[in-house]
Order: sequence, then structure tokens, then C-alpha cells
Amino acid sequence: MIVSSSGQSIAVRPCQRRRPGVPLWVGVAMVQFNRRAAAGRHPFPQNRPVEVPVSEPHLVALSTCPDRETAERIADALVGGHHAACVNIIPGLTSVYRWAGEVHHDPELLLVAKTTREAFPRLEAAIRENHPDELPEIIAVPIAAGLAGYLQWVTEQTAGAAAD
Repeated sequence: MIVSSSGQSIAVRPCQRRRPGVPLWVGVAMVQFNRRAAAGRHPFPQNRPVEVPVSEPHLVALSTCPDRETAERIADALVGGHHAACVNIIPGLTSVYRWAGEVHHDPELLLVAKTTREAFPRLEAAIRENHPDELPEIIAVPIAAGLAGYLQWVTEQTAGAAAD
């Protein structure tokens, strides 16, 4: 059993049909997988992305920074402003990307911020305000499951902006 961030218990079962490259255990996605399989449709149709539920209230937001000073300034703004409960700063990345018609290889640091859907617009605005890039990377993925107490703490920390 896995407990989702909304507190629901989800049974995890092995896949009925295993395709090469698809893990036997698909975790929380098994709910979607089993519904599609029961309806006679393949759970992972070719040429279509896997459907991810958007109802989860907690997110992991990611952003890259060109240097330590920028990363710490943004992390302080996110946590201090209650836009994120916690921000990890991961050094040692090399980002390879195309910009203005040229391929770049730049050293960067990765920010990993734990937040909520409700706080994400504030988090995005704070990153844009503190980031030197014209178009900073700001993306988020839903947290499908996690320790209930930790996710509650994330909710409390990001709701703090209204109380300040």
C-alpha cells in the first residue's frame, strides 16, 4: 500500500501485461494502468505520453542557476517568502541546450523546491524576479506519494505567506 499526498491508500499490483522497458511495478500509476487495462485499452498507448494525474496538491519545482550566489539568493527568497518549504541546491551540473541558434555547454546548479500547486505561481514569480536569465528554467512535477507528515509540513510552510 502507498499513501497518496491526499491521504488515500493505493494498492500497488504487478502489471498484467509487461512490455519491454516498462518496469514490473509502476507504483502509484498502477491505478491508471489498471483502469485502462480493465477497459480493454493498453495502459501506455504508443506515441502518447503517460497520463499523470494533476489533482495532487504537492509539487517538486526545478530550476537551474548559473552560480552559487544566484542559487542561494533564490533559495532564500523561496523559503523566506513561504513559496517553498525546502530547497535543495545541487552543484556540479552541466546543461547542454540550444539558445539563439547555438549549442551551449554551461556549468549550473539545480534547485529542487518542495511546494504546493497553490504556492507555485508565487514561486515562479520569485524565481523570475531573482534570476539573471532571460528565460529561466522553471518546471514542476506532481508528487504522487510521500510521507504524510512531510507533505503536511510542506503545506503548512507554503501557506505561511498569508499569515505574515
